[in-house]
Amino acid sequence: IVFSDVCWIKPNPPAELADFWNSEVPDMMDGRQIRELIEEADYTLIKEFLLPASSWVNNYYYPLSLNVARLRIKYQHEPGKLDVIESIQHEIDIFHKYSDYFSYKFFVVKSNR
Repeated sequence: IVFSDVCWIKPNPPAELADFWNSEVPDMMDGRQIRELIEEADYTLIKEFLLPASSWVNNYYYPLSLNVARLRIKYQHEPGKLDVIESIQHEIDIFHKYSDYFSYKFFVVKSNR
């Protein structure tokens, strides 16, 4: 089985970052906590690896930022939609400012049953 989850990769995140992720993923864990859950569920961890920051940028945040710019113009007179667009921009800004604290981690596990 292969799965991924966003997780902390560095301790003691700045308050701005912790507040952001607490609102998005309140039970966000670090790799150690996820490994403990894997073991408790009677699985063996085969491999784990982080999604590189370049993958976030090239495949997600850069294309997303292009859409944000385009949608800001399209919905410039619709405050509700602009609020959503600005929340997406906030996520992009958080990533660029704090990407050394979090990432998606992939886990490859097998059942012990």
